[in-house]
Amino acid sequence: MPRLSVLLLECPPLAYHMAASLAQTPHVVVHCLSDEKSFACLSRYFTSFLLHERFAEPVDLLALVKKVVVRTGAKVVLPVSERSTRWLNQHRGALEEFVAVPPLPSLETFEIVSDKRRLWEFQRDHGLSGAPTVYAVGARTRNAFENSSLEYPLLLKPSVGQASEGIMLIKTPDELAAWKQSARDDRREYIAQKYIPGRDIDCSLLSQDGEIVVHTVQQHASAESGATLEVFSGGEALEAVRPLIRTIGYSGIAHIDMRQDAADGGFTIVDFNPRFWASLFSSTCAGVNFPYLWCQLALKQPVAQPTFERIHHYSSAATLRHWVQRILHPLGVRPEFKWKNSSLPSALADPLPLLAKAGAQLRRAIQSNRLTL
Repeated sequence: MPRLSVLLLECPPLAYHMAASLAQTPHVVVHCLSDEKSFACLSRYFTSFLLHERFAEPVDLLALVKKVVVRTGAKVVLPVSERSTRWLNQHRGALEEFVAVPPLPSLETFEIVSDKRRLWEFQRDHGLSGAPTVYAVGARTRNAFENSSLEYPLLLKPSVGQASEGIMLIKTPDELAAWKQSARDDRREYIAQKYIPGRDIDCSLLSQDGEIVVHTVQQHASAESGATLEVFSGGEALEAVRPLIRTIGYSGIAHIDMRQDAADGGFTIVDFNPRFWASLFSSTCAGVNFPYLWCQLALKQPVAQPTFERIHHYSSAATLRHWVQRILHPLGVRPEFKWKNSSLPSALADPLPLLAKAGAQLRRAIQSNRLTL
């Protein structure tokens, strides 16, 4: 099979997860072009890792991307973060003259799904399921939250943000007042959403023109299994996502956060992430290699529908805990554990980034006097 060279644009931690997944396909080589330093540059999963200065003019980056594509022989360029997704979309026409670009949401769609307020308004206006939401600009805007019909407890979130940053569970009006006092100089827009008692469940997907091409569904694994996540396909969680994807005509990668109501079992979409996710490798272990399948769509190749059974995915830490417990309790073997469904083999095959990151964390702890030798 001919070698496929892929260029990743930017390198937050997600680029490492993408490269680790792409590396599971033997004929794929991965390059990265980034304006951020990262421990990922030590990874054997990157054939090359190129640093550049952040340019003021987008045309300068366009010329550099073309130069790197020629040098590496890259056939596809993939965005890593929201910033690179937006840039690729803005310059798609020029890029496609020399490299394949994967399916991406339109700029208007991208801005809607990236903003929790705009996403709620779209859901509301199109009769789609969503968590009841009110919003206000800045912490000084009191009445929008206090005079709303939402009941406590409620979730307070920045309208634009990621990785659960700034999200707070507010249980009483006094807690809301205290937050406003502490954040009185914060001028970001916030939303308040109805808190849904129940459990988190997420749907990861790749779609084109509103039709889901491949997907996985994941939820936290039971404590008894010792696993990190359960990954499976289909079911009501997928059907809860499909109307939004179809109505908004979404193309590209997405990770959608939902809550399953403890009372009636219904699913409610609470967040939409138009990018890859930190637990990407769990989907890869299940047999759905999202970055590689995205490349296939970029190259206009047919995408085979992956089929797999529900798996228990073990992070590296969960795998180590499993083996310690197996040594201490040899008769208590968990049938759910399978070595191929663990992140540890990938980490052991590529230890330098993790060792460098751990060393940096240790140095910071010593320097801040949180740890004494």
